Amino acid sequence: MYSSIPDKTLIVAGLCCLMFHACVCARLQAQQSEPESPQAAIADTSSPRATLKSFIDGMNEFHRQTKEVRYFDRRIASRMGAVNRALDCLNVSEFPEFVREEAAAEAAVCLKEVLDRSRLPSFDEIPDLQEIAADDGQLKRWHIPGTRIS
Repeated sequence: MYSSIPDKTLIVAGLCCLMFHACVCARLQAQQSEPESPQAAIADTSSPRATLKSFIDGMNEFHRQTKEVRYFDRRIASRMGAVNRALDCLNVSEFPEFVREEAAAEAAVCLKEVLDRSRLPSFDEIPDLQEIAADDGQLKRWHIPGTRIS
């Protein structure tokens, strides 16, 4: 039977999506308002291990900051570092430019929710730069085992 009162999980997920979307929409504006350490916003995408770690760490940091202060001010560039790191891990080149920022934000939140519910291999089992180099750089694509996520 359909309930007119939304489930708490849906409300929380919806609020997180809205907050993350608001942060992403003002990504450039926030970077201009306050200087940020160049390294704070750079995601390491040199290998599948580094990319997944950068994404998860960025999203976890975004969640921690938002939970800690109960709001997320997108005008504070130092808080945008986590958002920028997470978004840099996504290939959004196929999205139409006019919806790219919004679609990237939504994709990041959805992907993090899927990853949180998936059984991920330990980071030691995910190929890093040395393992790729040892294999003559032949790794073209890596999938999270048991998923279609690459």
